[in-house]
Amino acid sequence: MNLKSYLRGIGIGILVTAAVFIISGASDKKGTMTDEMIKQRAKELGMVEASTTVADVNR
Repeated sequence: MNLKSYLRGIGIGILVTAAVFIISGASDKKGTMTDEMIKQRAKELGMVEASTTVADVNR
């Protein structure tokens, strides 16, 4: 095979991959979460928010 065939194959592969990612990304809109939803889910999983300590205030 010559260089032209390799480049054509790579180009077609890139185009097909881009098309697959565009199609899969367009159908995944219902899975987006807001910041508040993420914080609420993190609290449900046991995470805690960072709090200010006395050492931070004295700086």
